[in-house]
Amino acid sequence: MTRILILSDLHAYSPSDKAAREPSFLLASSKEGATNPIRTIPDILKQEGLLVDWILCPGDIADQADPDAQTFAWQELVELKKAVKAKLLLSTAGNHDVDSRLKFSNYDPKGHLQGLEPPFPGIKTAADKYWARNYHIHEQGSVRLVNLNSAAFHGFHSQEQGSISEYRHGRVSTRTIDAIVEEIGRKKFQTNILFTHHHPYRNDAIYEDDYSEMQFGGKLVAALTEATSSSWLIIHGHQHYPQVSYGPDVTFPPLIFSAGSISAKIASPMSAEAPNQFYHITLETDSTRTNGWWPCGKIRAWSWVHRREWQSTPDGQNIPDGLGFGCRDNVLSLTNVIRDYVSAHDNYVTMQQISGAHPHLQFVNRKIFEEVFRQLRQHSIRCTVAVPFTDTQFRKDGVAG
Repeated sequence: MTRILILSDLHAYSPSDKAAREPSFLLASSKEGATNPIRTIPDILKQEGLLVDWILCPGDIADQADPDAQTFAWQELVELKKAVKAKLLLSTAGNHDVDSRLKFSNYDPKGHLQGLEPPFPGIKTAADKYWARNYHIHEQGSVRLVNLNSAAFHGFHSQEQGSISEYRHGRVSTRTIDAIVEEIGRKKFQTNILFTHHHPYRNDAIYEDDYSEMQFGGKLVAALTEATSSSWLIIHGHQHYPQVSYGPDVTFPPLIFSAGSISAKIASPMSAEAPNQFYHITLETDSTRTNGWWPCGKIRAWSWVHRREWQSTPDGQNIPDGLGFGCRDNVLSLTNVIRDYVSAHDNYVTMQQISGAHPHLQFVNRKIFEEVFRQLRQHSIRCTVAVPFTDTQFRKDGVAG
């Protein structure tokens, strides 16, 4: 298995008496008492007994390419890597990481980002390729990750007549797509990840008008899917909206993990459904546990509450703590599995017990269970949803709880 810690859209900012706003909870300051949601994460993971192989940051480490904040945030991530003993720290460029508006440079929008140490995006041997070819590929065990720079064409502040400025959306070129497809065709991997900042598909369900998606993102995902004959896990940030969903491909739909921002201040009413979060994902690599579905995994999620501390994210949020993903068994099949297990026992049983016998149930999106539970009640099986979800109880009518 591969264990991934995800912190997206930090939007760190520098202290200033003239600052008109505070864009995030991450103040670029080492002073005692300064807000820093990152520094308590190692203790949380230690208490939960969670190990980390990779740290992924899907971009926007600083707000509006503030160079001092960028340096500060990058060093915070480097120190986090040391604290949790991760093998890899990997980021990707977001629209706020490139000085597209030329606030801090007369001519070099990505110069400061390229000068960070250790070299951005995190792997020294891959940095030159990332900046020259707009992507690089990292391989470890049965997992392959394509790190795509969706902000590669952000540059001078410009507004063409009748069009949207380049820095307001992401983009991948046909040349880059062709290069990635040619390279990934050389090897086969069980799990494939596309890691980038911008979302590959337009999402008008979140905002009234979404224009910031990655141009040609759909073309990229279709090409990746066709080249590997498999579903990809797409990890992106940018929208600050936590969500796990599937893409439109009929045969191999990609699984899309839209990471919420760890520290950007989200305005009401969006903040109610898009809390600040960070995540620990465990990617399952044992096919006997996934029932053949790929990619599959479990998500641990924490939300920043009361503007001062992390707490496990409760049910009711888009990405609650303990959410499974990847298993796409239909409602009828899942209902039959649980019904047969419960019917074979004279006492109540828990979701943990059923998942022990049928491990693939761990990787079912929890929202699907809402319909499964409704179906079970029609089969005279009572369901008592519990926290944690693994303690949810099932029993036949007439069996005492």
